[in-house]
Amino acid sequence: MRRAWLVALLAGGATVFAFAPFGLFPLAFLGLGGLAWLLADVTRARAGFALGFAWGFGAFAAGVSWLYIALERYGGVPAPVAALAIALFCAYLALYPALAGAAFAALRGRGVAR
Repeated sequence: MRRAWLVALLAGGATVFAFAPFGLFPLAFLGLGGLAWLLADVTRARAGFALGFAWGFGAFAAGVSWLYIALERYGGVPAPVAALAIALFCAYLALYPALAGAAFAALRGRGVAR
């Protein structure tokens, strides 16, 4: 299962490259498709939550990494505090895809989603 979490984390991180300034738009489909592929075998809400969280954390950590520079360099926040603040912020944002993954897995476990 840890391999699936790592794949979800990397797929989420790769999704960021679909947007500006990189503009590799197929990566949006591949990243989200990777999450869907990982969720296809999951029937427990807890496992779906974990995969969605890993995907979301990877996507948001790669997407808001510039905030660390803003906090540390321009805001004068000590580096460990800035890193912790960004990690907590990304974890909070990752709750949204985590809840979606949990809902999908729970519905799939009941035979509603196929």
